[in-house]
Amino acid sequence: DAAPPTHEKTVVKNVEVTIPQLAECPGPDPTATIDLVFTDIFHLIFTEDPETFHVGGTQTGTFVVRSATGEILASGHFTTAFSDQGPGFPTEAFTSHVNVSGRAADGTPVQIHLAQHFTVTPNGDVTVDRITASCG
Repeated sequence: DAAPPTHEKTVVKNVEVTIPQLAECPGPDPTATIDLVFTDIFHLIFTEDPETFHVGGTQTGTFVVRSATGEILASGHFTTAFSDQGPGFPTEAFTSHVNVSGRAADGTPVQIHLAQHFTVTPNGDVTVDRITASCG
């Protein structure tokens, strides 16, 4: 009889970070940075076997893109989510999504969608490895 899985969950609200522009969707000002304020939810499920796990997370909040002088270039909302599963080393499946919706200072819509996925087989081969980006 196996022990039931262990669950851990954390929720952190009002996280504030500043990041560089997304490499997949650079803006017209290469010195601009992105201020984020979000809620972070992290969930981990694992069994007695340390190589078997499911990790997931979601971040939802607002963004402000600022020039090096502090001028607001764009703002809006974003959501990120990821899932990472490992039913036994080295097998693993990872998926991540970023969705951004907002407006530039001139009113132009800002829409960004990023997706990443990779899969590792039991013999350690990466069978799927892709990143897609839609920036506009």
